[in-house]
Order: sequence, then structure tokens, then C-alpha cells
Amino acid sequence: MIRFEDVSLSYDKKEYVIENLNLTINDNELLVIVGPSGCGKTSLVTLLSGLIKPTSGNIYIDDKNVNDVEPYNRGISYMQQRSKPYPHMSVFDNIAFGLEIKKLDKETIKTKVEEISEMLSIKPYLKRKPNELSGGEVQRLNLARSLVLDNNIVILDEPLSSIDAKLKKDMRFDIKQLHKFKNNTIIYITHDQEEAMSLADRIVLMNEGKIVQIGRPIDLYDNPINMFAADFISKMNFIEEEKEFIGFRPEDVTLNGDLEVKILDSEIIGNKKEVYALLSDKKIKFIVDNKQELKEIEKIKINKKYIFDKETKMRKD
Repeated sequence: MIRFEDVSLSYDKKEYVIENLNLTINDNELLVIVGPSGCGKTSLVTLLSGLIKPTSGNIYIDDKNVNDVEPYNRGISYMQQRSKPYPHMSVFDNIAFGLEIKKLDKETIKTKVEEISEMLSIKPYLKRKPNELSGGEVQRLNLARSLVLDNNIVILDEPLSSIDAKLKKDMRFDIKQLHKFKNNTIIYITHDQEEAMSLADRIVLMNEGKIVQIGRPIDLYDNPINMFAADFISKMNFIEEEKEFIGFRPEDVTLNGDLEVKILDSEIIGNKKEVYALLSDKKIKFIVDNKQELKEIEKIKINKKYIFDKETKMRKD
């Protein structure tokens, strides 16, 4: 179990990257920390890894204060966003390197390298150099280097940021399967809400160095705490009224209602059509079947609404 207690981080003692943060990460959990660029998510795991120390507060691993524990003694594997394999080493040697530092015997190293490379579909490339791999294969190699060490805690910082959408989906599946197999604690960092929703046991949503909301993916989707959470997790539409904001999701809109909209544009995404329209001079988006023909003026129905306070932006209903 990992605990952050009143943890703050400031580089100049004036502005805080992270401020008075409290968070418990459960043993064997796949926790996803999500938020926009600059929200503090990478700083948070850099603190956990020991590469930087908190300005104030304490970090515990299994009830042991690790503020002054060196990174190599924390039992953490950390795949950083810009991790690169050693170019002069083969794929096998790249994966084996951390095991050799641990002074494991050659047969154990060979078994572990082959096991993890098989699971990540890179076993046929063990004799190749990294420059002979595709971008996706390099990312799988980086994952293998982190996961082969069998550390209890694994940090994956934006591990899929530089690969295409199809491969991302495949690798998300691989990460979930490896988590089940290894039964370790994975802390996964991303700015992509789709990755967060598809991977997480729980999501930590951050903004401006603070935690906005914590919960299961379905909790954040069904019960966003404020307008930021509603917009970030599900790209909600907002309509301003006299005393409040009305929020609704694109997928909660159907045709043949009593609200008149002017259709601006549409694009087909698989079996759905994303439609952009004006509702009371406010641009909104909604989703219909891709075979649905649309007139310039349509009438829509909003099937589920969320109410937010105009001043605080917090959820009211």
C-alpha cells in the first residue's frame, strides 16, 4: 500500500506543483492518474520513485516512510515517458540488463526474458537491435524492461503516447493481462481519458496540482463532481442559464425532441455519426446512427442532464 500524506512540491517555495495532496493506493491496484498537461501527475510519481523529494509531507510504502529512501531501494520500476532502450544492445540484453544488475543466474534471466517477451509478442525479435524494431515494438520492449524486474510497484508514465490508435488498444489489453498475471501495483499516467476509462481499477483525476476526483471509471462517468471532471472525462456539452449551467453528453441526445438546433457539420466515426450543431447560439455535439440523414434544422431531446452551480462550477443535482 502507498500513502501520500499532505504532500506538497515547490521548486521556488512560491508556486506549488503539488499542494497538500492526500492519496492512498491499494496493494495490487491498477491506478490511473489522468489530467491535462502540467497538472502534476508526472511530478507525483517522480516523488514516489524518489527522484525528487517532497517540499513537505510524507510518502509511505507499506507504512514505511520513504522520504529519505534512495530510489533503488524502493522496489519500484519506473518507465518514464521518454524511456529509450540501449541502442547498442540486443532486445534480449536490454530486457536482461536490470536482472543482471540484481545478479540473478543466467538460466533464471533467460527464463524471465523469454516469458515476458512472449507475453508482449516480441520474442521473435530478441536478437535484433532496437533500431530494427517498429515504434510499437520499441514500446513493448520498454514495457518488458520495466515489468521483467518483478518489482511490487510499477510506474508507467504515458507509455502509449507515441503509437497509433489500433496498437494502443492492443497494448492496453496486454497491460491489463500482465497486471493480472503479475498481481503487482501499477500506477499508470496519461492525459487520455479513453485510456483511463478502459484500464483503471480506479482513476485519480488531477488539475493544477490537486486531486479533483477519485473513483472507479463508472463513478467518474456517472457522477462527475464538477464541470472540469464532466468535461475532461466525457466531453460534456454545457449550456449557460440564468443561475446555473446545464450539462449533457453527446450520447445522451436523440432526435425528434422539442429543442431546435441548426446543424453545422457531421463526421462518420465507425457506426456512429458525430454531429456539430448550434443550440441557442451555443455550439454542441451529439451522436446519431451513421445512416441517419439530417436536415439543416432538427429538433433534439436531451435524455439526461446535469446541473452545475454557475459560480463554483460544482455539481448541484
